[in-house]
Amino acid sequence: MMATIQELDYRYILIDRYKYLGLNENEVMIILSIDNILRHDAILVTADTLALKMSLGEKEIDQLIVELIDKGFIEYATKNDQMVTSLEPTFKKIEAFYTASIEDRRKSEHSLNEEQKENIFTAFETAIGSSLTRLDIDKIMEWIQSGIDDQSILSALEECAMRNKKVTVRLVDKILLKRLIHNDREKEGYSTIDERHKNDIGKAIDIASYHWTDDEK
Repeated sequence: MMATIQELDYRYILIDRYKYLGLNENEVMIILSIDNILRHDAILVTADTLALKMSLGEKEIDQLIVELIDKGFIEYATKNDQMVTSLEPTFKKIEAFYTASIEDRRKSEHSLNEEQKENIFTAFETAIGSSLTRLDIDKIMEWIQSGIDDQSILSALEECAMRNKKVTVRLVDKILLKRLIHNDREKEGYSTIDERHKNDIGKAIDIASYHWTDDEK
């Protein structure tokens, strides 16, 4: 059930875990925008090029690029005797983060009820119709380790299946989040759960899905 490094969705991990990679929202959008451009052609991506696609000013973009180079997410490389922008350091950082997270999971999983985990994994694979990816397993493990019981998880899965034609772990995660917020408000009159981070991720996904290049339909 474990995904290989080659199967990693770099964009998803970048959006979902950018805080833990030491990035902010603007830096993530710079990386995603550069990635969109480099998918079509290996070129030297400059601030003025990105300014045509983004709401940020050229000077601000230039400063962000410098910061990303200093942080080790962007580098310049030579290809066919030409200087080009490379995101290879970003991919390496994400791979290292992914590998470290797997090791952390392995260390903590032994303390959890194996039967409980397998029941949940089997239920999700049945509902989804395919094997779980490592990212799916990581998200489910987050629920369990945060104290959400198996019945609550399975109930959210059932609700997701009833409301949607296609079941995904992300949709179930949204249902669980709404329930946690509702329970918080019922008990305390307000919710201490930070929704802002979830909204930021949602906005970033929407922007990342936008067709940045002119030749994309």
